[in-house]
Amino acid sequence: MFKKICNTFLFVFMLLLTSCATSVGMKVTRPAEIDLHGATSIAVLPFRTGNDSFYTDDYFSYFDYFLQILNASKYVNERQIVDGFQRMLEKEISRSTDLILINSNSAESYLERGKKCPSDVFIIGSIRNLKNDIDEKSLQKKEGNEIITLTSCKRNVSFDLRYQVVESSTNKVIYTDTIYFSEESATASRVSDLPSPFEMARYKLQSKAENLINGFTPHEMTRYLSLLDGPKNHLEMERANELAKNDLLEQSYKKYMQIYRQENLFEAGYNAAVILESMTRFDEALDLAEELALKFNEKKAYRLVNDIKNEIAQERKYLDQIDAK
Repeated sequence: MFKKICNTFLFVFMLLLTSCATSVGMKVTRPAEIDLHGATSIAVLPFRTGNDSFYTDDYFSYFDYFLQILNASKYVNERQIVDGFQRMLEKEISRSTDLILINSNSAESYLERGKKCPSDVFIIGSIRNLKNDIDEKSLQKKEGNEIITLTSCKRNVSFDLRYQVVESSTNKVIYTDTIYFSEESATASRVSDLPSPFEMARYKLQSKAENLINGFTPHEMTRYLSLLDGPKNHLEMERANELAKNDLLEQSYKKYMQIYRQENLFEAGYNAAVILESMTRFDEALDLAEELALKFNEKKAYRLVNDIKNEIAQERKYLDQIDAK
């Protein structure tokens, strides 16, 4: 019985393996998710603490910033969190080959004197609604003639940390995001063994810092585009698929096009358009995909048209960002 089940499982696995669609890779450069409009230098100003109001306007106010940061030192846990996040941001900026980190003390000095920040853009933010609750429990247990008291405790931490990217020349806010954090620590026997609120939030803050700074610069990625299988036992389609598998894209494109023109086979035309897209010949790919959509009225063709249009838009956005520098 066991042997029969194993054989059945192996058959199904091999069937799935052999039925996997052929795919081709396409390397593309994605534009920066946060457009800095050609800016390259960044300063990270000290974040505010306490439950003062968040930035709600589209423009940064020097007066409000310094007024609300005066009493920041009395909020110890808040200060640890925002200072830690500031250090993470500065470290990620310093690692970037496309960005220049401007010293925060220098930037603050300029702003205090009413001058423009020396960096192209700067990052500001504040933390609010910090809850730092410790749940302690005691349990008495008898061991022999003695009664032992066992204690356990957990820390519950939650806060909102909002940050903004501001253009120095105009004071216009060009990006805003908020980190919502809520977590319970593992149980400890003593309060002193519990992690601090910053230690509990460290991983999420680090991830946010990396994502934010990476979002300032273009990045390369590889997409995998799936090809369609042709009719069963269609030898020419199988040959074209084999060429695509071996990364002989130009040859596979010509073979697919030959089949499409001679037999009016949708799968062949679709694959030819996908191969063109994978070679970043987007205009040719779009013409062929639109032809397929008009001729066959297939949903797959319409989805391919939209996908190619998206790639064209992404490429234009990236080139515009390069031109802005």
